[in-house]
Amino acid sequence: WLPQDPRIADMEQVEGIYNGIDYLEKVSKYEKPFSDSKVIIVGGGNTAIDCARTAVRFNNDVTILYRRTRDEMPAEDYEIKDAEEEGVKFMFLAAPFRAVGKNGKLKGIECHKMRLGSPDATGRRSPEIINGENFIIECDYLIPAIGQKTDVSFIHASDGLEVTKWNTI
Repeated sequence: WLPQDPRIADMEQVEGIYNGIDYLEKVSKYEKPFSDSKVIIVGGGNTAIDCARTAVRFNNDVTILYRRTRDEMPAEDYEIKDAEEEGVKFMFLAAPFRAVGKNGKLKGIECHKMRLGSPDATGRRSPEIINGENFIIECDYLIPAIGQKTDVSFIHASDGLEVTKWNTI
């Protein structure tokens, strides 16, 4: 698997950003990535919840940032409730768009304030940016957990397989 691109400007300019699957893999191999820090998790699915619950167990101050409301979160309801009980905080209707750093280290995430518009193809209401309502959330680490796509780097043109724009065959 490969992580979906979170499209956050200046991510490459700072240290302190892990993708969700890599973060969980490190922990599963008994690597302790960081503790006693402010952590922002981006996403509303089960991987985001897993990252948040894992990070909170390493004594981090953890907030999940999601661009819709709790009602639209695809994570299982019991997972969300368990995360809340463990101390994970939630910030809804917010979407990150730029990493803020100092001396090469992540210091925060600039976000758009969002509102819900019309339903999209899945039936969920589409998030829309509220212009002029940007804000910065301070953090030491950011973990985008917004989904994965298939790694098809092993496929070559000579294989005769067509790859779609969604990285499927």
